[in-house]
Amino acid sequence: MILHTREYADWCDTYAGHFVHHVPEDRAVDRAEAAEVRNRTVQAIMGQGFAVDDALWPALSAECNQCHAGCHDSPK
Repeated sequence: MILHTREYADWCDTYAGHFVHHVPEDRAVDRAEAAEVRNRTVQAIMGQGFAVDDALWPALSAECNQCHAGCHDSPK
């Protein structure tokens, strides 16, 4: 939906009641919390009757290799 922002904004209003930003947190979250948010989001998407593309919504591993590859908590 990132390429269809008007449709995305309408979808957010309909299903979430407000615009959902792609970076909703301005603080670092731990991996367990991120995994829980991901799981709730996937369930909400499926609950509205939409298919979830597993390639775009991979399950988060509890293990982090500290590669600092641009994660929100990366020191770079």
